[in-house]
Amino acid sequence: ENDNEKNKTETTYRMPAEWEPHSACLILFPHNPDTFRVDKAVEEIIALATAIATVGKEAVYLLCNNDGNHNNDNSEEALRVAERVRLQLRQQGLLLPEQQDHPTDVDVDVDVDVEASTSTNASTSTIVSPICIAACPSNDTWARDTAPTFVFRSRCSTGEKKEQAPPQELIGLDWNFNAYGGPEEGAYWPCAKDQLIAGAICSGETTAKDATTLPYNNENSMAKSLSIRGSVSVPLILEGGAIHTDGDGTLLTTRECLLHSNRNPHLTQDQIDVVLQRSLGVSKVLWLPHGLDCDDDTNGHVDNFCCFVRPGHVLLAWTDHEDDEDGDRDTGSGTMSNYKRCRAARECLQSQTDAKGRAIEITKLYLPSPRLRYTHEEAASIGRRQQQEAGAEEGSSSNNNNSNDDRESSLSGGAAAVDPTATAMIRYPDEIMAASYINFYIANGAILVPQFASSTGATSANKDNNDDEYDASIRETDRRALETLRPLFPDRTVVGVPSREILLGGGNIHCQTQQVPAVI
Repeated sequence: ENDNEKNKTETTYRMPAEWEPHSACLILFPHNPDTFRVDKAVEEIIALATAIATVGKEAVYLLCNNDGNHNNDNSEEALRVAERVRLQLRQQGLLLPEQQDHPTDVDVDVDVDVEASTSTNASTSTIVSPICIAACPSNDTWARDTAPTFVFRSRCSTGEKKEQAPPQELIGLDWNFNAYGGPEEGAYWPCAKDQLIAGAICSGETTAKDATTLPYNNENSMAKSLSIRGSVSVPLILEGGAIHTDGDGTLLTTRECLLHSNRNPHLTQDQIDVVLQRSLGVSKVLWLPHGLDCDDDTNGHVDNFCCFVRPGHVLLAWTDHEDDEDGDRDTGSGTMSNYKRCRAARECLQSQTDAKGRAIEITKLYLPSPRLRYTHEEAASIGRRQQQEAGAEEGSSSNNNNSNDDRESSLSGGAAAVDPTATAMIRYPDEIMAASYINFYIANGAILVPQFASSTGATSANKDNNDDEYDASIRETDRRALETLRPLFPDRTVVGVPSREILLGGGNIHCQTQQVPAVI
């Protein structure tokens, strides 16, 4: 063996499981009126951040849009977000006495309904982890998909004795991002700002301030504070919500998404397998046939359908209703019911083992029932410019009666001006939403679970029809989801968080968050 072979460096990667320790959670602050009813979505995001920082026991970084001034986190918008966060924390009694001062002279226009936006049973104590504010330009706000996918990198010489594990570095994988399908088929376009988010977070240039301490002069590099040692670009169009790992060699994904013609049409499944195994340190990829029906924005992300709770054990979205097909809707998949999709996934999982040869245990997590739909009010309030254009082309304006009421945002969440060249998904009254309780976030001390009933502060999906039974049914499936999850995570508090407003944008809690693994 020659000296060159002896001194050759071997680099390996491992994506940790989501239940491994975190140093922080990243959340992109809602601002796009073509995606959300911004002010209402902001209330739910602040409630989510509060729950993660208290009962979840981990720091939260809220990354707010600042109209392109990439690292200007002294901007007025960053201060507005910080003050809005502090206002809710004060109203909930979650700031320590020494944190109660209010020195900023920035004008803050907020109207937070604490009862509506506070996560269920989230906390009655003081903040245990900081909530930090950073400026980061974005087109939309799905941190799971546009923030880095974090992995541990290990390097060692091939000639070294491997008596102990080599030191690990935390790095971010920067996937190619095309807004879920490119300019013709994507959920929105353009996405140039979103394509820069992963690199910006890992670069060391993006800085953040802790909103729970005053004055706001405790500015630190995010990457340095979180021990991020840079990023690696991966030549694959992929979003973080398209994959889920057990941290022990096995990865979940769906053929519907990663083999879609609008992602990587030049690559075969075997070729994508190779990239995933090399980049994430897995040895086996479990390819489920489909994601959830009506998940048209993402083409069937696995994080809304199936996830690991520990090695060898998955949660699978489930329904017993055979009649949930929706063949009469004008848009979306509608080609296979969730009843069939769930059973196809179960058959796929039962026919395989994981990377370590374990049979896969399956726990069913029932979907909301009845299925959630956009109300007329909700559909008219989101992406209204696109709907008006569509209505004009059809010679109809029936869905555009409320064209100007809440498009004028208070900007308290950083709502952006409408780009006249931008495109976005059009929402229709009665359109089915891809609601799933699988879309939860695992924090250090808690499981943050979507809740869809109107009693959490969201609008009743059947309010247009005055159907009180609807809310009662959804409230029951909300409760049942929490009860299903509690025995699976005995060392964490299972917390319900209102998230219907987030759902209106096409995703949910897991889509909005990205964990930063702790370097131990």
